[in-house]
Amino acid sequence: STVVEGPRRIWRWGKRIEPMAHFVAHPGDFLIVRFRDGRQEHLPGPAHTWLDPREHVSVTKEEAVQIAAKEAVVVYAEGDAGVSRRVVHGPETFVPGPGEWLHEFSWHGHAPNANSFVKVPGALNFQKLWMMPDQMYHDVADVRTADDAVLTIRLMLFFELTDIETMLATTHDPIGDFVNAATSDVVDFVGKKTFDGFKGATDRLNDLATYPQLTARASQCGYRIDKVVYRGYGAPPALQRLHDEATQNRVRLQLERATEEQAQELQDFKLDRDLDR
Repeated sequence: STVVEGPRRIWRWGKRIEPMAHFVAHPGDFLIVRFRDGRQEHLPGPAHTWLDPREHVSVTKEEAVQIAAKEAVVVYAEGDAGVSRRVVHGPETFVPGPGEWLHEFSWHGHAPNANSFVKVPGALNFQKLWMMPDQMYHDVADVRTADDAVLTIRLMLFFELTDIETMLATTHDPIGDFVNAATSDVVDFVGKKTFDGFKGATDRLNDLATYPQLTARASQCGYRIDKVVYRGYGAPPALQRLHDEATQNRVRLQLERATEEQAQELQDFKLDRDLDR
């Protein structure tokens, strides 16, 4: 059998002709060529090849991984010495070699179609790590004060990945670790205070010193917590209604006191003038 590449005119007399499929990879693509003897080649674009059924099992085209600046991927490779791991930083167009694959991360993330910022396992799936400062919302639900008021504490966490190797060696879900550690810190902070005491100390929820477990766990995972922002709290409707009524009564009493003080001052002024006359 012979391979004839056109354009060309050939005689079919006594011959069986089979067309060969042509595969083309443009820049940003690559071809995966699988041979009948078990070998595999990856041809980064621009490249092309013909599917020769005598030698090839299949030829497929895949997109290369575009890694931007401040991004990185974790690559595993299987060789004679076993499986090895390396980190590839961008900017780069990465074409995996035969026997290489990318780490698939599956972390806590925002639940789809949810109305709150509660994180659920496995909601965030990706291959590229972001080496820039990042942030996330986190609601700590059902936190009970010392006088049994149930609250939802709303936070915003600012963090940055500083050491990929440490992260890979110490955790499989750093966001889940942050959620658990921040929740523990908030429960510890709120549980020691009454509802009124909590309202008077909410400014401390903006202080990193209030989150020792969060900052320690982040450091163990190769991350740095830059800041925690307290976004307010939520309460059950009955408690919120009582709180609103108490606030209204407090404002009303303050206004009545100011009005009475002005009336007393006016009366004192009239008496002073009567004495002067």
